[in-house]
Amino acid sequence: MYVLVGNQGNVALFNRENKYDSFRLKQTFRNHKFQDKDSHLFTHRAGTGKTFHTNDQETLGESHYKEELVAKFCKDIVQYMEKTTKDNKSKVIIVGGPSFIGELRKKSSKNLNKAISKEMTKNFYTENGVVFSGYKNIVIGNNFRLMRYSSINADDGSVKLGDNISINYNVNINSSGKGSIIFGDRSY
Repeated sequence: MYVLVGNQGNVALFNRENKYDSFRLKQTFRNHKFQDKDSHLFTHRAGTGKTFHTNDQETLGESHYKEELVAKFCKDIVQYMEKTTKDNKSKVIIVGGPSFIGELRKKSSKNLNKAISKEMTKNFYTENGVVFSGYKNIVIGNNFRLMRYSSINADDGSVKLGDNISINYNVNINSSGKGSIIFGDRSY
C-alpha cells in the first residue's frame, strides 16, 4: 500500500509491505520552479526573451506558466507511480488539495486510477488530537470538519459521512462492533 501526500510544490510517497508494518518514506518529489518566489520568476520590466514557439515563462502568462509547472510535476509523479504500482495489486491513498488530486487523476492511466483506493476530499479540516482507526472503512464527503480530541473508529464496521458535516469537540463515532454509521446527504 502507498500513501501519496502533497501539493503542487512538494510530494512525499510512503509505503508499507503489509498491514503490520509501519509506513516508510519511499520517495520525495519537489517542484523547484513552482516554489520560487514570483519575484524571481516574473518581472514587469521590459526585456528580451525567447518568444517564438517556446514554452518558457516569457511566452506564457504567470498563471499559465505555473499551471504548466504543476502539469509537468504531476506527470513526473504519475510516471514514477505507474512503474511502482505496475503489479496491479498495490493500493494508493492520495492526500492533497482538490486541484492537485484532479491534475494527478488527469495524468494517470486507467490502471493507476483503479489502484487509487482513497483520496482526501474537498475542504477537509481537522484539529489537534484527532484519531482515525479502521480508515479503510471510512468514507468522508466534501466540506468536512472534525474538531479536536474527536475520533472516528471503524475497525470492523463502516462509517460513511456525507457532504457538509462538522463534528464538534470530544466526539467519538464508533462502528467497530460490525456496525454501520451513515451521516449526511450522499447516496451510498
